[in-house]
Order: sequence, then structure tokens, then C-alpha cells
Amino acid sequence: MKGKILLRGTPASLGVASGRVKRIIYPFDFSNFEEGYILVTEMTSPLFVPVLKRAAAIVTDIGGLLCHAAIISREFRIPCIVNTKNGT
Repeated sequence: MKGKILLRGTPASLGVASGRVKRIIYPFDFSNFEEGYILVTEMTSPLFVPVLKRAAAIVTDIGGLLCHAAIISREFRIPCIVNTKNGT
């Protein structure tokens, strides 16, 4: 099913991305994560860096403008939305 999804959260790194979504629950569940996927997870840590380098965008449930996902996304110039769980 193709379509657009509206996310509510805090934009941490601006940009536009499209691609397949891969939800990663555990930090080492990186199998089958291909270049260009959109990473959806609760939060990131330094353990996620190998996946973040291949991601087209990052979406996290929690976090703020200074969280790991936000900082790395700006460094790698990857679109990122954080704090989607609260939907602010």
C-alpha cells in the first residue's frame, strides 16, 4: 500500500524522504535493513550507527532536539522526527 503518512512529533532534522519502513525494536535487530529504508524505533543509541548510515530517514517515539537520533541525523543530513509518541 502506497500513501502518505502524517506524523506528529518534533522535527529534528529537516528534509523529505520516501521508502520502505523498517521498525527496529532491539538494538541488534539490524538484519534485513537495507540502504534507503526509513528507520522507526523507540530511540537510538551509538549501537544504531551502522543502521543510521544506511537510513533514508529516522523516526523515534521519544527524544528531543539534543537526543542521539537528532544529533546523528543532522550530522549525516538525514531527515528525522523525534517524540512521535507524545505527538507534540
